[in-house]
Amino acid sequence: TDGGTKEVWLKRFLEDGYPAYDLDWMILIDRQQGGIENMRQMGIKNVHVIYYLLDIAFAYGEMGLWNKETVTQVEQEIRSHQLIT
Repeated sequence: TDGGTKEVWLKRFLEDGYPAYDLDWMILIDRQQGGIENMRQMGIKNVHVIYYLLDIAFAYGEMGLWNKETVTQVEQEIRSHQLIT
C-alpha cells in the first residue's frame, strides 16, 4: 500500500550487504496508494509494477468472473483509498 514493508526490507538488505538500491523491486499488484512514489523517495530506483488493482477489477468484469455490480463496488472501494489516480 504505502511501501512501508519495502523500507523494512531495504534496511535488512543493506545490513546483509546487498546493493539494495540497485536491486530490481517487483510489485505484483499496486493498490495505487502511494507506495511506488514512497519507494522512489527512499532511493529505490528499479521498481516494476506488474498489475494495478483497478485494472484487475475491470478485467474480472470483462471476463465475466465478477458481475458489473461487484466490479463497481470494488472499484469504489479501491478509489476511496487511492492516493494516485
